[in-house]
Amino acid sequence: MGLLAGVFGDGTARVIDIRKQWLGGEAETVHVKIDEAGWTFEMGEDVLATCIAWKSHTEIIVGCSNGPPASSTRLTVGFVAIFDLSDTSDDRIPGRFICL
Repeated sequence: MGLLAGVFGDGTARVIDIRKQWLGGEAETVHVKIDEAGWTFEMGEDVLATCIAWKSHTEIIVGCSNGPPASSTRLTVGFVAIFDLSDTSDDRIPGRFICL
């Protein structure tokens, strides 16, 4: 069916593979329990994922907050990480970081 990307309360970004066989008919409500995401991206202990967007059909962009606002500004210090879902390595390091 497709992929659903989201940011969760524990500060991680996850991508869930939604299977067509999980979906019911138009007139019925379907409840699905997912025990494990297809992809999980953790930014570190002091960094929280705050937003997510699709860059392409295999890449996601994750906005991150890595600390309290700087004292001279109201903006939160953070960065954007780009992850490639087609990367099969175990370390899952972002392909790029862009500091804000």
